[in-house]
Amino acid sequence: MEPLFGLLLLCWTFRTSANLCGYVQLHKVDQQQRYHFLSDFNDLNMTTPQRISELPSKTQQTCAHACHSNNNCTMFNININDGQCLLYSASFPSVINSGYLDGARLYVRESDTCPIPEGYIAFDNPPACYRLSLNKTNWADATAACAIEGGHLVVMEDVAKFQQVMVATADFRDLCTVAKCSGHCRCNAACVVINFNTATSVCQLHDASVLNNNATVEENMPEWVILEPQNGAPKFGEWTLVFRATAGINQSALEEYMNSTRRDDQYTIVNKVPTGCLSLNGSIPCDRQYRTRHLETWDHWGVSQVLLGLYKDGDTIGNVTFDCNGCSVTSWFERSHVIASSWNDLMAPETTTNLFSIEGHGNRHFVINEIYLTCDTDQGWLTVIDHHQSVGCPWEEHTTSFPYILVSAEETSTNWTYGNPVAADVMAIMVKL
Repeated sequence: MEPLFGLLLLCWTFRTSANLCGYVQLHKVDQQQRYHFLSDFNDLNMTTPQRISELPSKTQQTCAHACHSNNNCTMFNININDGQCLLYSASFPSVINSGYLDGARLYVRESDTCPIPEGYIAFDNPPACYRLSLNKTNWADATAACAIEGGHLVVMEDVAKFQQVMVATADFRDLCTVAKCSGHCRCNAACVVINFNTATSVCQLHDASVLNNNATVEENMPEWVILEPQNGAPKFGEWTLVFRATAGINQSALEEYMNSTRRDDQYTIVNKVPTGCLSLNGSIPCDRQYRTRHLETWDHWGVSQVLLGLYKDGDTIGNVTFDCNGCSVTSWFERSHVIASSWNDLMAPETTTNLFSIEGHGNRHFVINEIYLTCDTDQGWLTVIDHHQSVGCPWEEHTTSFPYILVSAEETSTNWTYGNPVAADVMAIMVKL
């Protein structure tokens, strides 16, 4: 019996006609150069450092011409909303570093020597193209398969080079198959969540969220990733989760809320967010302050209301609903916007607040305080202590891990020293779109 091999193809072909991984041949710029439209990368702003130019007010045709006129340009990103044209010298798989940009459309130069749309990766030293196939076959059939594509079956004796090629081609394959899997979900009206296996490329479509009460989730399965292509962020009824602060993980809630580089819901990138971060139950492990792209594109989504929820072991211990017509990502957190709350006195006209602010004061953030004078008299509904402070009140020093989310579990405000505050394990910010 002949041994089985996974094919590693060394290609010297000039063929560029096939389509794979969502590539669509768009148009000719001139007789020498064509570009492929990468539809699976819609609305992504490439943050790879190989950006070489930013040009305003271009059309697809003129942006492509600008790329063609630049010897270093291999890709361009054109924004169909404002015509912004971005030129890149990057090649796959470096393109996977990305953020959200509404209206962005990505095009890649059709190579004369390396058919990227067929799944090949280009290497410069020495100049060669490689494609990794997971199909197992014998040596003779593998050699024939390579020859059909105009290439050769390769045996690499340089271990370092072999590892470099394997990593690059595997990353490219995973990126493409994840994008294709999410594309299947977007085309299926019943699909809510996809489950993708990065080892076998198995794509499963599901009609209910992983957060559904009837869902069963297995932990410690690193090869599987759970993605929500239709929305990208968990939904709880009519509310979409845009930020989730986890207590005690020593990551500042305020700093991560304002961190524009964090987008944990970007589904086209394999992003292994722990299941706990997608729930409101703090007893399920979460390793980050979960943050979605909605915070960077707040105005685009048309947020009408914001729900601030405080939870302990999955149970609600406090909440406030804010009206958000015309508000910003920070201005919604104001007393004048409050329209409902589990704290009855917060709704009473006679109740006063002397500190109601996301920025808060010192190490205290997301503060809703009625009295803010001395340690003994401090009284309120919510305060998030984000880090240790050398000079603080005794009631702040009940923990050594941060953030420390103190909440009034009563229907009124509570004195932080002599009252009955409760330490929440989750603070969630959700929006109604």
